[in-house]
Amino acid sequence: MSKISQRQLDYLEFLVWRSKDADEFTRKCLIWLIRQSQGLTRDVRLVLTETNKVVAGFHDMCSEGGTTHFDELLGLVGADMDLDYGVACLRKGPLTKPRDSAQLSPAKEEIEAIIPASPYKS
Repeated sequence: MSKISQRQLDYLEFLVWRSKDADEFTRKCLIWLIRQSQGLTRDVRLVLTETNKVVAGFHDMCSEGGTTHFDELLGLVGADMDLDYGVACLRKGPLTKPRDSAQLSPAKEEIEAIIPASPYKS
């Protein structure tokens, strides 16, 4: 796997922000996961009290019926990762077990502070 450039990561975040398949907080959670993955090289799992709503949004961002197709975007930037929306986990392929991922349990306020608002207007 080749190294993902900062420009590619920035563009991936831009596309997440522009997604119409999930609400703003879910998009913030996905961007937070991307940033915690050390350039899409580290498996990370998000555990929140709001996980059910976030998981539904992640599903919609990966769904064939949606418009984002996030897993395909990961492939386009050269990342060998998938978004396992069932457990809110960004991981290296389907054979990696979610329990092997770094489990992160930020407070909702922490995500809101780190990813405050979309820098892009609709």
